[in-house]
Amino acid sequence: SVFSIDVATIENFSNPAAMKIKILIIAFMGVVMLGSRHISSSTAQNVEEIRYVPIGDSYTIGTGGPPQQSWPALLVSHLQAQGLSIQLIANPAQAGWTTDQAIQWELPVLREAKANFVTLMIGANDWGKGMDPARFRQNFSYLLTAIQAEIPDKQKVLVVNIPDYSCVPSGNLFGDRQSVSEGIAGFNLIMAQE
Repeated sequence: SVFSIDVATIENFSNPAAMKIKILIIAFMGVVMLGSRHISSSTAQNVEEIRYVPIGDSYTIGTGGPPQQSWPALLVSHLQAQGLSIQLIANPAQAGWTTDQAIQWELPVLREAKANFVTLMIGANDWGKGMDPARFRQNFSYLLTAIQAEIPDKQKVLVVNIPDYSCVPSGNLFGDRQSVSEGIAGFNLIMAQE
């Protein structure tokens, strides 16, 4: 199965320290997933370069900050510091995009990039815009299948759950915090089932 990580339990994503913890968790899982707990400089030269493309929405593109502060860029920076030969080939994510746009606009970028490592973190806007859960399941399944067609080694596909944004200070702008949390949990369950 595809490796997934649940980041929805981190309480406050507007807190930079919490976000850095999230990045370090993802980076650690990336190192483990890519089959290396520690790579020396001499070993790294013999390892195939990792060509990385993240698929996602505003979380992935790093809305509100410079591109080098997006979590995919921080992940690459951290893994490079660990000695991995990894390049962020493209980050086609956009704020506000749903799985519909990821299918239409991000998958073609992935196909052209000849990536061998992908992260998929999408669904916040699907839920926020009221997408029917059955349609989300269909779209998410399509995305995952298309990604796996490009990246046959399932250990190099990392699915990241939708963060529970009901707990951020502005979380009440998206509706009742409990309803938002439950809705996101439902979409994360769909992702885990796929």
